[in-house]
Amino acid sequence: MEKKCDPDVFIEALFMPVLKNVQLSSLKHHLTNVDQLLSVWSPYLFATCRHLERLKYLNVLYEVQLFMGDYIRAAKSAINFYLAPAPSYRILFERHRHLRNAKKHYEEYVKENKDENSGKEYKKRKNMKMLSVKEVESYIQVITLQEEVSSFFQLCASQKYHAFLYEAGFVDSESSKSSYCPPTLFGNVEKKTEVALMVLLNAINTDEGFDLTVKIIQTFNLDATAILSKAGRELIRINQKRQIPYFLDCVKCFFTKIVKVDEVILECVAELSKQNGDVEDIIKMLTSESNKINAYLMCGKLKSAYLLAIKLNSALHVRRVMVAAEQGGQDSIQRFCKKWLETNSLKMKPKESASHQQF
Repeated sequence: MEKKCDPDVFIEALFMPVLKNVQLSSLKHHLTNVDQLLSVWSPYLFATCRHLERLKYLNVLYEVQLFMGDYIRAAKSAINFYLAPAPSYRILFERHRHLRNAKKHYEEYVKENKDENSGKEYKKRKNMKMLSVKEVESYIQVITLQEEVSSFFQLCASQKYHAFLYEAGFVDSESSKSSYCPPTLFGNVEKKTEVALMVLLNAINTDEGFDLTVKIIQTFNLDATAILSKAGRELIRINQKRQIPYFLDCVKCFFTKIVKVDEVILECVAELSKQNGDVEDIIKMLTSESNKINAYLMCGKLKSAYLLAIKLNSALHVRRVMVAAEQGGQDSIQRFCKKWLETNSLKMKPKESASHQQF
């Protein structure tokens, strides 16, 4: 210490030989005896951490980070252990301790920085990773949410309905499989969206998880309409059409405040129509009469569209049905529309009449 040796000398002449001889605990004890706060050792230990990271000695790196009290980096290391390549979420269940450790390290950081005396001593140490308490608390929130996700998937895996836990078998190339990790809330927006979708699809079969989906969407400000619409399309694609009414009832119950429900229903109608599925009951779930007509037109159900249009006494919608009938070669529907328009043209409201004339 008196000579203030270069960090590289500390690493090569002291740390690595000690590590090789499995005497790291003794070295830590000696360093603490010289300086209990480790302030004088901070540059050497930080350089050692970079060296260990280059060598990918990640477990030793984690141990040194904890010894230094570099809680932010230690938390990141724990999360990286959790996110190591895994063939499925079933492996992530076994790594739950890493999430607990990461949360504990973040909480230790917050505790030290809220304590005035401890915070001053902590900030004296060079090269420590510093974050605002608000940032750290947001990371803790993400970990807590990921713990909830993992617990929910574990529940799903214990039941007979667990087809929606993504596995490496879905990945094409062997190289991708070797580096594959199931989507988690630590990923980008796309990965977070995948997690929300997985939770939602599993929720349909387990009657749980809808509140968790809402929480994920709101926490990360995800596109709720896109997620719900994709879930509906996925159910239809995997021949779970019978689940669509229940799914849409749940959308109405849990997601009304964050999504326009009719948009999700219309997406399901469009997908069912492509597969010649029965859409009548689904269309009836729409709240807007105008959207019901849109749905009937989308599915080519012009008679139903016409009957609803005249029930609404809407020349605008009758005209739309007539145009669709003309394009589809449905002469009888076209004649009905034309006759209705001729008969009711004098009875229409001025605004409706103006809209009619614009066609």
